[in-house]
Amino acid sequence: MPAPVEPFAAEQVRRAPLSASSYNAETRTFEADLATATPVRRGGFLEVLEISAGAIDLGRVASGLAPLLDTHNAYELKSVLGRITGTRIENGKLVATFALAETDAARAAEGMVERGEIKGISVGYKVTEWRHDRGSDGQPDTYTATRWELLEASLVPVPADAATGVRSFPKEAHMPEQNPQPDTGVSTPATTRFDADEAVAFVKVARSFGDAAEHKAEELVRGNAAGEYSAQAARDAFMRFAGEQQQARTAGVRAGPIAFAGGSFDDPAFFRDAAVEAIAAKLSRRKVEGPGAELRGLSVVDICRSGLQRAGHRDTHRMNAETVIRAASQPDGHNWFGQRDVTTQGLMSTSMLPGLLQSAGERHLVEVYNAVASPLKAISTERSAKDFRAITAMQTTGVGKLRKVNEAGEFQNSTLSESAETYSVHTYGEIVGLTRQAIVNDDLAAFANMLSILARAAAVTEGELFANKLVENPDLSDGHALFSEEHANLAASGGAPSVATLSEARLAMRSHRDTTSDTPLSPVPRYIAISPALETTVDQLLASITANTVAEVNPFSGKLTPIVDPWLTGNAWYLIADPATAPVLEHAYLDGMSEPYLDQQEGWRVDGTEWKVRLDVGVGVVDFRGAFKNPGA
Repeated sequence: MPAPVEPFAAEQVRRAPLSASSYNAETRTFEADLATATPVRRGGFLEVLEISAGAIDLGRVASGLAPLLDTHNAYELKSVLGRITGTRIENGKLVATFALAETDAARAAEGMVERGEIKGISVGYKVTEWRHDRGSDGQPDTYTATRWELLEASLVPVPADAATGVRSFPKEAHMPEQNPQPDTGVSTPATTRFDADEAVAFVKVARSFGDAAEHKAEELVRGNAAGEYSAQAARDAFMRFAGEQQQARTAGVRAGPIAFAGGSFDDPAFFRDAAVEAIAAKLSRRKVEGPGAELRGLSVVDICRSGLQRAGHRDTHRMNAETVIRAASQPDGHNWFGQRDVTTQGLMSTSMLPGLLQSAGERHLVEVYNAVASPLKAISTERSAKDFRAITAMQTTGVGKLRKVNEAGEFQNSTLSESAETYSVHTYGEIVGLTRQAIVNDDLAAFANMLSILARAAAVTEGELFANKLVENPDLSDGHALFSEEHANLAASGGAPSVATLSEARLAMRSHRDTTSDTPLSPVPRYIAISPALETTVDQLLASITANTVAEVNPFSGKLTPIVDPWLTGNAWYLIADPATAPVLEHAYLDGMSEPYLDQQEGWRVDGTEWKVRLDVGVGVVDFRGAFKNPGA
């Protein structure tokens, strides 16, 4: 069973139902059990939040920067419904006190809280340290967040964790509060407006902080003009935004132009590579390394949203998932992240989402393919083919030995014999579909499973080609079968692997001569290829056991490597030499593409994308001298 993907380091959320309202009309506050140590399933593992003073970073609460949001919408000021004014740990729970803002949206939410119409609350947090505990008796692994930062809390319509929620207090009671903070005016009523010069100056100053800051300033100016908040509130909000951007640059928080050795997220190509690595890690359920770790935990939709913003798309935070996917799938004469592609001149070019999925999918496909590749590939030499025409196999025999140079210093010419054995490369492949709904739902498990199945199919196909050359025993160009009496590489009678039968096979291989002379070739056996039925027998035979007498010494211990292949059946077994010295099999890939290739196109049969996996490979016999077969008993 594969290990679960490492828990995310980016922002995460937990949702919980609200209990009877603890709303206080006089102070416009309420209190909630915000987080508990209740395990929450995250894909194939359980996540637990440690509830202790040493585990929780409450710095944002102390700074007045931990807002109460409308369903985690951190992109618009009007979604700020209030803030967290105090916290405490009580009976294993993180308890928070909330103060509601003076906005129309907050007033509307206030009434819903008072009447009990809002049924859920959700916490946003970022984990910086984990403890991993392995599951037992079929139970999933548990990842415990031993250091995590409280970022925000949100009112949400759909609950999930029954262990938390708004506390129940009599409406006339005053709620307890720890560490109350002054209101910072995130959403104060609009009492002043920017005039034209002030608005221009405000945006001009913001421009020096970067593109994201400039866009934020423009949004604040528009909100001020619409009467959503005052000019001072806009200035305060921008300074908090700029401060968080600066913290992201210096502390590695996901956002802004974070610098790494070899590049920065300001570089579109660098961002693209990081996004591919993050998605590939999610597909393979492994730890993401390097810059890709900054995108860990983001869905494919969120990664595309960030890419679109970097390409110059405005208001991407307003796009729903369908719109993001549609925009990220459109070729528009630009490369992925906004740099003009002069070679297309406005024509079709690689789109963001298909490009990300193809690059990440290829990585996962190759990882699985290599992990399950046929063990018989070890006994074959590899080469590249330019096309699908017949390939002449490469043979290492034919010269014999070097001749002595005469006194005149004259070297004599030799003619290398060319093998008459030929084979060809053929194409193998399948087409499957990935629906648009799977991408919207961020169901990469379906995509990963699909690729894993195809990767295994490619490896199985290749393994069958190798095994067939041994099992089917084809005729060579001399008219004799690969394993035959004429080639002196077939046992006269079958026998189980033993010191005696192995000695007979080794002697037969050692007795082979060069093709054009009587020079000893003497191939050295390195592998013994067997079916699963003989695995235990061979393991026992090759085991290194200290002998008490010379007669008990195992001469083959440590000298042969077993190759167990499911395509080999029955009791037959094969001794194989190192392919570098006496090759028997040879395989070729088209244009050196030694792994399955992943391609895609917009689906007509499915509402999504069709993915094609193709493997161009051929396997042939080179020579008979490096192998010996015993039919078994």
